[in-house]
Amino acid sequence: YLFLIVVLAASAMAAPPSFHVEEETKQEDDDDRKIKDVVAPPRFPLAHNKLFHKDGTIDLEALGKHLHKEGRLRLEDAFYIVRSTAKLYKKEPNLLRLKDPITVCGDIHGQFFDLLRLMEAGGDPADTKYLFLGDYVD
Repeated sequence: YLFLIVVLAASAMAAPPSFHVEEETKQEDDDDRKIKDVVAPPRFPLAHNKLFHKDGTIDLEALGKHLHKEGRLRLEDAFYIVRSTAKLYKKEPNLLRLKDPITVCGDIHGQFFDLLRLMEAGGDPADTKYLFLGDYVD
């Protein structure tokens, strides 16, 4: 949660001048990368209409693909997701009764790509139950 806020704040500082331009109308500059084999991350944050369905739910497939390419989100959209997630977590009880099988994961220290590797090894979260342990040391 804290990692996401830090990433969002950093994204806000590096954001393009206007967030209200539709993704399809933006023009990418010529690729000036020194190593052409390395694909550049998306230059602009994911457009609001690409992130959310018409009913207001998140398009998880679009979000996953964009983040996997190291893409950013608009600050307003990211804070909306954080606030919605916080509301959901506040409804959860402090003690959960879990049934096996379950995959227990250590602290990933907010590393998104470590999370993706865990999901590749453990299986799709739609089919696999995960328990993420917090950081008990520091």
